[in-house]
Amino acid sequence: MTSITAQVLGNLVQTGMSAMLRWHDTLRRFIRNWDEQSAIAQLQNINDRLLRDAGIERCDLEWATRLPLSVSSKDALTSRLRRPGAAINQPTGERS
Repeated sequence: MTSITAQVLGNLVQTGMSAMLRWHDTLRRFIRNWDEQSAIAQLQNINDRLLRDAGIERCDLEWATRLPLSVSSKDALTSRLRRPGAAINQPTGERS
């Protein structure tokens, strides 16, 4: 085998490994995001009062569970809840 052939084969192997690693990382991210969406979907079983006490609106949960799997629902929901005017940023009033 000539050195050029060996170099070409080496480059092909390296390119294939690189593509396989990118595919693996993408698959892991999709699975993690699917797990996050499943956990957020479970929060929809909590009553509205408890959600409001936690600073979460039901519509925010529904929005987060509809995001594409390429997006982290947890990160997107955290960002959304920190926006100005979000329920979590509103004073809850006096409690007795």
